[in-house]
Amino acid sequence: WPSSCTTDPGGSERFDERERVQVLFNEDIRLGCQLSLTRSQLASFCAAGSLHPFLRYPDSLRLGIWGNSDPSNYLDWVPNNPNQQQLADSPGNPSTSQAWDPRGNCSNVVNSLNFEILTADEGSLRNPQQKIIGARVVYGQSMWMAQEFDDSKPNLYTITATVSFLKIANGGAVEVMPPVPSVLPVLPNDIFYPFTGAASSCRPGRWQAMSIFLVSAGMAMLIQKCLV
Repeated sequence: WPSSCTTDPGGSERFDERERVQVLFNEDIRLGCQLSLTRSQLASFCAAGSLHPFLRYPDSLRLGIWGNSDPSNYLDWVPNNPNQQQLADSPGNPSTSQAWDPRGNCSNVVNSLNFEILTADEGSLRNPQQKIIGARVVYGQSMWMAQEFDDSKPNLYTITATVSFLKIANGGAVEVMPPVPSVLPVLPNDIFYPFTGAASSCRPGRWQAMSIFLVSAGMAMLIQKCLV
């Protein structure tokens, strides 16, 4: 990574944006640089509460879930969940919690930007397609201490940016079996009308009950014959 990156005493950071590194799919990467700050510069940097450009990214950043994700289809990009409007866990500037201690240390310094990307295989077992199923940005924080009390001697502080891929374990093949078809024919609800049911205006007699019994017995014999 770059050996050093600079910052003005007033907290206005400078970073060469031409130093870009291509991130390939499923390849973890770690980049960083070192800030050289005197005690007074560290105090100014801490009081400014500004995130270093090396650790910034646009809130509108999206990751394509497929290698050929359609730019016009928001569902092909993450995050696309209404509950996750941006990659960072929390909106706003994470450096606002920085606090300077006159003894010579700055607490809650955001010193790392970490992209965590979840992937999984999807589709046919013979030709699975790798897919990004989720992503988030996590900021790391630490305490920076001015080891040198002499303000003419600078201290070195490291900031990093990482990209890590985590593959979700394959759940294995799922055997899909269609339901067993029924041997019974589909009959209308009023098949025995007018012998039974509320639609009949008279109470069925003995011969009607016998007819129902014979029909039911015949169907049972037919089913048994089919199953033998």
